[in-house]
Amino acid sequence: MSNPSEAARFKAEGNSLFQKQQFAAAYEKYTQAIKHDDQNAILFSNRAACSLGLGRYLEAHTDAAQATKLDSTYAKAWARLATASAGLGKVEETIKLWKRAIAALPIENLSPAEQKQKEQYTSELAVAVTRKGKGGAPTSEGPVYMRAFKQEDRPWNRAAAMLKTLGPSKTWNSSAWVIDHAYQVSLCPL
Repeated sequence: MSNPSEAARFKAEGNSLFQKQQFAAAYEKYTQAIKHDDQNAILFSNRAACSLGLGRYLEAHTDAAQATKLDSTYAKAWARLATASAGLGKVEETIKLWKRAIAALPIENLSPAEQKQKEQYTSELAVAVTRKGKGGAPTSEGPVYMRAFKQEDRPWNRAAAMLKTLGPSKTWNSSAWVIDHAYQVSLCPL
């Protein structure tokens, strides 16, 4: 059932929640909007952005891919697909997708927003290429998709902070140990 006005209303509500970084609530609003307009690439791309914010890279990949199918010229959808791909550790695919995101932007007479996008996408492409050169190993600053988060909000930093409060008792009933160990292992050269 197509109802563009209802879709627009849910999209506006989702946008408001997204700006407040209430990703789960925004995700639900975009889902409602998609029920009223399942041919709108922006809705799928926005829902992918919520999934990225929630760390759900497979869901983000699926929604961003749908957005690119609906509108192959939508640069943000390609960028979100690239970010999701990076989150899934698909280095080769990530490089191709960042190139596709850049190619979807106008070649000349870019608006200030498009120029900013181009600079961001080019930077992310360079990170992906560097990562490929390192065999896809995580970098010390973390995966590409985590850089939007404050340093203290990154999972490995939160886990390290929790470990300090758990003390030397070494109780293993916290996932902080697992996260910290996984992060420490990711820093070790192969």
